[in-house]
Amino acid sequence: MEYNNLSKAQKKIADFLLSREDIGGFLSLNELSDQAGVTAVTVVKFCKRIGYNTFSDFKRDCQNYLQSMIFPRNVVRFDYEDISGSLDNTLQKAIDNEISLVKETLEHISYENINQAIKMIINCRKVYIAAKGITIPVAQILQTRLDFLCIESELIKMDNINLLPRRIVNCNEKDVFIIFSFPNYTLALGDLAKCVKSLGCQVICITDKTVSPPACYSDILLLCQTASTIFYNSMTAPSSLVNIIATLLAIELNDVLKDNKPEIKRLSQYFNDKNCLR
Repeated sequence: MEYNNLSKAQKKIADFLLSREDIGGFLSLNELSDQAGVTAVTVVKFCKRIGYNTFSDFKRDCQNYLQSMIFPRNVVRFDYEDISGSLDNTLQKAIDNEISLVKETLEHISYENINQAIKMIINCRKVYIAAKGITIPVAQILQTRLDFLCIESELIKMDNINLLPRRIVNCNEKDVFIIFSFPNYTLALGDLAKCVKSLGCQVICITDKTVSPPACYSDILLLCQTASTIFYNSMTAPSSLVNIIATLLAIELNDVLKDNKPEIKRLSQYFNDKNCLR
């Protein structure tokens, strides 16, 4: 189907999709019609005009196209020519690469975004941390840090989607979601971000690409470099970023933690070493 054969309204849809191909495949029918400035009926007719039976078929193809263009189908690189040589040489290259991932991440991270994220976390009622696959250990580190800082949090591992609505049904604008999204990506995290935004929650997305599934729904985007010598999803930089966030939170909450210290000490008496060994 040639562009010139489309109607004026259909060209508006095509123009929008071409200019915002990063989010086109993740919008609902009504959202796409609003963004393109046309009616929902016009969008449906556009889909049929270009060869799709339904809007859902069109949307699925958009998502598949986006994945094929920017998402690696594997988390492992298969061209090792640039790292051949002695074991010592390979080791040094691997070390240098991991250092560069952290350096590039921290050199280009937005200080304003980090400061806003810190304020969100401090002022919220509860932090929900969503992760899947290899990002779960990093999410667990963040949750452990938040526990130490007396910040209420909950880890969502995305392992039971059927129960997810029950876990978030009471969420509102007082809650913050921190969503980790790295290769291999899952669209479910994008669905979660979209869902909790509809509940009024604030969303912080920690990812490697501005077009990862949850990114377009986030209030704050924190980008990490993760493409290492072999793997597309090195967790070195995300782990460092989590520790930086925790450090800033600890500094900001220093007075609160001091006020809580006597009560924490009193409560700790119930959990002495002898009891902990039981």
